Amino acid sequence: MNNYGRTFVRFFLFFLSAVVFSQVLTTGSVNGVVKGGDGQALEGANVVAKHIPSGTSSGGTTRSDGSFNIPNLKVGGPYIITASFIGYSDGENPGVYVSIGENKTVDFALSTKAIELSDVLVIVTKDINKMGSGTQHNDQVISNMPTVERGMYDVAKLNPYVVEGGDGEVNIAGKHPNYNTVKIDGAVLNDVFGLADNGLPGDQAGTQPISLDAIEELQVAVSPFDVRQHGFTGGALNAVTRSGTNDLKASAYMYTKNEGFIGDYVEEDGTKNEYPEFSENVFGARVSGPIIKDKMHYFVNVESSKKSTPNTVTIESGKAQSYDGGLDIVRVDSALTNIYGINTGGYSSPLTSETPSLKFLAKVDYNVNNKHRLSFRHNMVNATDDINARSTGNFYFGNAGYVFNHKQNSSMLHLYSSLNDKMSNEFTFGYTSIRDFRDESSPNVPTFNIGFWAASAGAEQYSIGNKLDQDILQVSDNFTYYLNNEHTLAAGFSLENYSFTNGFFRNFNGVYYYGDEQDLIDGSTWRYELTYSAIDGDPQPFAKVKASLFGVYAQDNWKINDQLRLTTGVRLDIPTFPDNPAANDTVAKYFSGMGLKTDQMPSGNMHVSPRIGFNYDLKDQNNTVLRGGAGVFSGSPKFVWMSNNYSNSGMLLKSIRTSSAVPFSMNRDEQIASLVELGEIVPGEYQKSEINLVDKDLKFPQVLRTNLAIERKLPFGLNGTLEMLYSKTMNDYKYQQINAVKTHTLMDGRDYYTTYGVTSNTYHVMLVTNTDQGYQYNLSGMLDGYWDLGSYNLLGGLSYTYSQSKDINSLTSSQARSNWKYNPVGMNTNEPNLTSSNYEVPHRIVGSLGATFNFIEKSPTTFSFFYEGQSGRPFSYKGEEGDVDYNGDGDARNDLIFVFDDETKVNMIDNDGNSAWDAWTNYVNQDDALKEYKGKIIDRNAGRQPWRNRLDLRITQKLFDRVELTLDILNFSNLLSSDAGKQEYVRYGTVDLLEFTGFADEDDPTSKPTFVFDKDRYTKTEDVFSVDDFGSRWQMLLGLRINI
Repeated sequence: MNNYGRTFVRFFLFFLSAVVFSQVLTTGSVNGVVKGGDGQALEGANVVAKHIPSGTSSGGTTRSDGSFNIPNLKVGGPYIITASFIGYSDGENPGVYVSIGENKTVDFALSTKAIELSDVLVIVTKDINKMGSGTQHNDQVISNMPTVERGMYDVAKLNPYVVEGGDGEVNIAGKHPNYNTVKIDGAVLNDVFGLADNGLPGDQAGTQPISLDAIEELQVAVSPFDVRQHGFTGGALNAVTRSGTNDLKASAYMYTKNEGFIGDYVEEDGTKNEYPEFSENVFGARVSGPIIKDKMHYFVNVESSKKSTPNTVTIESGKAQSYDGGLDIVRVDSALTNIYGINTGGYSSPLTSETPSLKFLAKVDYNVNNKHRLSFRHNMVNATDDINARSTGNFYFGNAGYVFNHKQNSSMLHLYSSLNDKMSNEFTFGYTSIRDFRDESSPNVPTFNIGFWAASAGAEQYSIGNKLDQDILQVSDNFTYYLNNEHTLAAGFSLENYSFTNGFFRNFNGVYYYGDEQDLIDGSTWRYELTYSAIDGDPQPFAKVKASLFGVYAQDNWKINDQLRLTTGVRLDIPTFPDNPAANDTVAKYFSGMGLKTDQMPSGNMHVSPRIGFNYDLKDQNNTVLRGGAGVFSGSPKFVWMSNNYSNSGMLLKSIRTSSAVPFSMNRDEQIASLVELGEIVPGEYQKSEINLVDKDLKFPQVLRTNLAIERKLPFGLNGTLEMLYSKTMNDYKYQQINAVKTHTLMDGRDYYTTYGVTSNTYHVMLVTNTDQGYQYNLSGMLDGYWDLGSYNLLGGLSYTYSQSKDINSLTSSQARSNWKYNPVGMNTNEPNLTSSNYEVPHRIVGSLGATFNFIEKSPTTFSFFYEGQSGRPFSYKGEEGDVDYNGDGDARNDLIFVFDDETKVNMIDNDGNSAWDAWTNYVNQDDALKEYKGKIIDRNAGRQPWRNRLDLRITQKLFDRVELTLDILNFSNLLSSDAGKQEYVRYGTVDLLEFTGFADEDDPTSKPTFVFDKDRYTKTEDVFSVDDFGSRWQMLLGLRINI
């Protein structure tokens, strides 16, 4: 390279190092003090950390007080740390490992060369960085954890605060799953838009965002008081991918299972239900090695998988299994085919879903010189999933589904720099592109809804034109200044740019609602809905949303003495939305007095996050440590909640919802023409629609979190921890239907509304604003230990956690109206009470045990057990949707029931119109939740689903370091006993116990109400529980790995 080239490279590296941004932790570090044998600090001693596998060396010289810092070390190891000084013998520590964010202390006392080294060398190694709550999981833990999905969450649930739900979602410390953040090598890789149940991109296509084989280490951070970690109010999953070394390494692997690897579900009467034909196969390989020894290394992983999953919901005697007693599905299919001329795809079972996925990851690490290290990583995912939502509550015909397509590309560049003995820097630049779209099975057919959602055919009503493009640009960096041995200062700022193009056209082909199969045959609808464009010449206008999140911070890590360390810092984050939704003058006319209009967004609202943490070694022996802290954590929202304001301004899309008899037509234009003839659409005039508004002062989610823990080394190789975690909501989201106006008070004390009381020129007007109501607390006790017993060794852990989580809305949907209507309420539809959150799990026990035996020389056998026992999730008793809305707020599905205990206040009847009072009373008296609320409106989530137990097992057999056989058995307890491992749940977390049919005086909502109680369906609490057919069976995954 010529002088010009060298000058350019130096300038470029200096420029990158001088830029100051903030970042998530991706590396570890080492610090310490070098002294002479007489205790005198040695200034100018040379300290080097060499990563043995890759030959990478980092280091520097000690300062005037003998202190040193070696930052930006690759996670893992081993490292050999050496210290040298003229006239003194070298000191070394050859077996140092570092974890994500760990700052390990390695002190040296060097002897003069005239004295024997073994007599005077003193090395003290300990981790002094942990202050908040969190866990680290290295490659050994990851590889030994029982897993079938092969995802990060399978490992993360070892943390006592990580709870996995039935749909794969994971909540941390009792918070919403989308309030977590996931970062891979510092790059944001969670579902920032917010449509995935588990909060990870690719979930809707049935895949993981990264292969588990590519991960070197995983950190779960719940209360890191380091302000460099941000973007969550639940928890953070930080993963670092593998890197290459000086040794060429390669392995090929496969995992497989089919219906023979899944147990029979045994019903209470002893009937065995075999699982239908099914298969899942994973093939992958990884290879790593040197490009230039000690200088440049690579790592590559590729993984392909394909899963064929049956939907086992069937019909009995031609009847759909629904709350309405069943439809004659054969008759419905015949009517749809012969009268309406559509291809339904039939009703045969099972429906098989194909889910192929391809993942690729490549990483290059380059040691530019002893001051700078570059790392580049690219990750690609391409996956699809056949989706048909057929269930026991809604029978979807074969062609009522769609194919979900997911394409993801994520790149990340790091520059790690040691500028001098006092300054270091980490620069990060990342770009992620995600493309999601749906291929409809019936793209040119309207949607048919028969029997109040008992059966669906035609187009899937949310999928026509459905697409989402996401582009995420990140620039981040951390600048650190080592003032002296007492103070380490950090400062920086961050920038994340988001760009979304969202296509969501609910009911785009038109939806015809029929009461039952006879109404379908007669062509008699009870409702019709349609969404169409408000922009001439653009039939499907996409909502385009741009947002930026800018943050700045400063922090001091203060070593007060050898026993006490303190971290203090503050972070400022400012979200901005450069473009506003379209202005709607009709909405402004009625709501501007409330400070509300469609063309406003919560841009520029500052979020301040001060934090303080401490670590106190009670006796300076690292045997008993008190740690904790307090601070504010600011997160990001599901951006779909912000996108709703762009889509539903009333100026992008228009919607029709009518009970008029709209003539059936396959063609949208003909449907619209019919609506014009009926007067539902008046050309040239404003068309009313649903409106979504946002409070201009809205802040992103924030919590004040405190943490206190004591850790102690116990006898027999055990480590014990007692920990308390408390989170108080500062800002969360509240949804209100502000077009509803109270007019009466019902007999049970709740408000009664005129649905469109402010203006009839719109439908529901949904406002998202902030609430400070809510809290979570967790109390946990943990034990862990490692025992080397010669011929075998044991590694185990056990934890118990007691938790409470309270909120006013658990925010279960991506749509504004759905977040409101699926949040059951009592007295006031717009001011929900503070009750148990959907994510509250009061009791949780986690146990793990790994045992390695050397039955065959150089061929160890490992048994890894994982046990999880936890309380069931809560559920709500509410009203069933019927023809009449009990409180008039605009939706019949969100009314919590009043637990009647006085027959004179209600007309309680059964499905035949006869009195059901005795049956109602008997049901209430046998149900603990209902009995507690006699004479009152029951609280949301007052019920509790059954306790869950599950024991998993992984068996690993290595053969001479070349071949590895694995057998994962999930729900191993069910394999041991067919009665064990049963997973019961309440569908959608609600039970529609009563159906409101009207008031005694239809003009007087204060008069006696009539409710229908299905006494045949509900006789005991157990009747409301469904069994997870797949989750209640044992499953096996057989694996083979060949190492080269």
